[in-house]
Amino acid sequence: LTLMNYVMCFEVVDAFIIPVAASTIFSSLDTFIHNPVAAVTKIVAEIPTVSTFFMAYVLMRALTNSAMDIARIVHLLHHSIVKAVSGHTPRIYSRLNRPSKFGYAEQVPVHAL
Repeated sequence: LTLMNYVMCFEVVDAFIIPVAASTIFSSLDTFIHNPVAAVTKIVAEIPTVSTFFMAYVLMRALTNSAMDIARIVHLLHHSIVKAVSGHTPRIYSRLNRPSKFGYAEQVPVHAL
């Protein structure tokens, strides 16, 4: 597997499987202790209710990251502060108006899920 496949597998396990398993186990702990056979049916019945967290998480990440990329608020603030503080030379203006670099190692895992 490639590195991005490992990252995606980790994100699915970390954001979906572990919270679903932990939530169903803790919510039906009494059933596990007294009736282990009925615990399986209870887990199957509770997975859809717990997985709504994962759907909300995915939607929130998708909408927030895209909106922040479009707005580029951090770049706008940096541009305004540097322009106000530094001198008004052509070199400063060319540096400020240059497109920012895209950090693949930081951005791709964030936008992957």
